[in-house]
Amino acid sequence: MNPILAVDYGRKHIGLAISDSGQTFARRLDKLSVNKHQTPTEALAKFLKNRNLDMLLVGLPTGLEGKPTKMSIEVKDFAEAVAATANITTDFWDETYTSKQAERTASSKSKNKSAQSHSEAARIILQAYLDHQHYGI
Repeated sequence: MNPILAVDYGRKHIGLAISDSGQTFARRLDKLSVNKHQTPTEALAKFLKNRNLDMLLVGLPTGLEGKPTKMSIEVKDFAEAVAATANITTDFWDETYTSKQAERTASSKSKNKSAQSHSEAARIILQAYLDHQHYGI
């Protein structure tokens, strides 16, 4: 098996986390910053180039009662564009409350917790997905 890459989508910063090759554990990577000369899709597609991954897991924000929101539609469009550009399979995982969890668990030693929180949110999303796949939780 190849690793799974998880994404916590943002227009300026994309949080990233990756699984081990056994798809059991998730670890965060440095966030991907989107500059003014590229779209989030272009930034991630460039990052994905020449990487052997099984799948791209995208955190999906949901509204009240699980109904789509403007942001969830934007995230789905982003994931579809990345999948087509980078030729990778995508899946979604509910990201409800992951940003709050990430802010709480981001390293207290960091001067810029928000910089870490994007990728920590991706790690939380990925670990929840992996736990569900392996243990049904």
